[in-house]
Amino acid sequence: KYKAYRCKYNGTPSDLGDGSSLRYYQFTANDCAELKNVDKLPGNSNNPNGPNLGPKGDECLAFLRRTRQCGDDYSYRVLNEGENLGPGVAWDLDESTCQSICNNVDCGDVDIEVDFLCPM
Repeated sequence: KYKAYRCKYNGTPSDLGDGSSLRYYQFTANDCAELKNVDKLPGNSNNPNGPNLGPKGDECLAFLRRTRQCGDDYSYRVLNEGENLGPGVAWDLDESTCQSICNNVDCGDVDIEVDFLCPM
């Protein structure tokens, strides 16, 4: 038996603060439509405010539905609940292209959407 969750975010991504090109976003329970009205989510060990994707949340299949950010972005990867910075999405971003492609000094907001299919 499986349960599907759809999580999405549109806003400012995070970086590791180490000058690397890695960007990420760690989902919260409010990012996942099926979990918005659930009280007292226990979260998970990597993300106490994050969605609880069930007793086997680290075994979910994950599918990227949408990824968008201005600039040369690539290597999007979904992070499961048991992974560092998970559940969420990580990607590489070449910020040097933001000026020429986006006409901006930063690459702006990210628009991401992920489906998780989790065993119950």
